[in-house]
Formats: sequence, structure tokens, C-alpha cells
Amino acid sequence: MASINFNSFAEKKRQALSTVKSNGLQLMFLGSAMQSDKEVVMTAVQNDWEAYLYASKLIKEDEEVLRAAIDNGWKAFKDAGPGIKENKEICKYAIQKNRESLNYIGLGLKRDKEFYIEVMKTDGECLEFAKLYQDDKEVVMTAVKQTWKALQFVSHDLKSDPDIVMAASEGCLA
Repeated sequence: MASINFNSFAEKKRQALSTVKSNGLQLMFLGSAMQSDKEVVMTAVQNDWEAYLYASKLIKEDEEVLRAAIDNGWKAFKDAGPGIKENKEICKYAIQKNRESLNYIGLGLKRDKEFYIEVMKTDGECLEFAKLYQDDKEVVMTAVKQTWKALQFVSHDLKSDPDIVMAASEGCLA
């Protein structure tokens, strides 16, 4: 009967951690066990956000791992799992790092007008990536109240709306 070497996995993990600490992209060569190990993946994405591309699907749904990857490069959010892209807090976090992240949120959030209003309250220029809401008066009003700069992303019809113009001009004076 062959004996099981329990130290083998621990040794492999130690070596993997050492490898990804100096070069996160080495995660792509480590195999599924290490690509599914949260500590190894965290270490890798803290070194290079692109290591996130090689993490297992399960690990890509982990908030902590995704935040660490986003901290190193917002584009990690593009490759996040579909479930986590419905998480409002994670999406706001990614959007805070780069507005373009708004293009990659989950379908449910894309249809959530209240989510867009929340986003516009903190960064009205996100309206650039809120194509579905550039002609929604409530969302637009929230955006231009936050910053007059959002006016450049407003639909043609709403650009001449007196309420929108007034809100944007008040934002210029603030």
C-alpha cells in the first residue's frame, strides 16, 4: 500500500506562493489546484492583476480576490464571474477605480435605474458609460447635479431641457 505524502501539497503550495509573489502571471502554469487556492491567487493578483485571468471560476467569484485584482488593475473586473458582477458593492468599487467598469456590470444591474442613480450621485461623469440612461431625466439630473461635466454625455433631447440646463449651470457655479 502506497503512503500518502501530505507534505507534498504543502511544499507545492509554498513553492507556488514564492513563484507568484515575484511573478503573478506564473499562476497560468501552476495547475488547477493552485489556481483554485485563494492564498496563492491573492498573492498572484497582488503582484499582477492579469493573474486573475488564470484563477479558477470559483475563485473569480470571491470578493476579496477580485478587489485585490482591481486594486492592481481595473480591467480584472472585465473577467470577473457573472455572479459577482451583480454585486452592487463590488461593481461600485470597480467603477470608482475606472468609470469604464460600468460597461461590464451584470445584466441585472444594467437594468437597475436606482443603481445608476447611486453611481451618478458620486460620479456624474459615469453617465458616459450609462448609454441606456442618457435620456432618462432622473438619472441625467442626478449626474449633472453632481458635475456639470456630465452634460456632454446627455442625450440630444435632454440637453435643451430647461431643468437639466439649470441643474448643470448651478453645478458650474458651485
